[in-house]
Amino acid sequence: MLGIMKDLAGKTAVITGAASGMGLAFAERFADKGMNIVLADVEVPRLDEAAESVKGRGVEVLAVPTDVSDAEAVEKLRDAAAHGRRIYHEEAAPFQAPGQPPNLGHRRRTDDRAVLL
Repeated sequence: MLGIMKDLAGKTAVITGAASGMGLAFAERFADKGMNIVLADVEVPRLDEAAESVKGRGVEVLAVPTDVSDAEAVEKLRDAAAHGRRIYHEEAAPFQAPGQPPNLGHRRRTDDRAVLL
């Protein structure tokens, strides 16, 4: 269990479904707490707009076009986001692999890094 983090500044959040709605709201809230943000969504023009908006909050932002129904795309997102950082993943767009039960945002910790499930 990761527990509750009190100091989010400088940490990195990966947010799927981040181009609008709750995903964008999560990104803005985490950015306001000083977290670096990795935005993922299939809606590329809106994703780019969201990235520019979140960058205006003074944090590092990476936008990665991602279809969370494509396992390879999710792996590319993970690889793009990680680069030695500790990653915290927030799912505004739930990911469900074919034949698997729904993932409701559960987190797993491995080697001091939270990973996408």
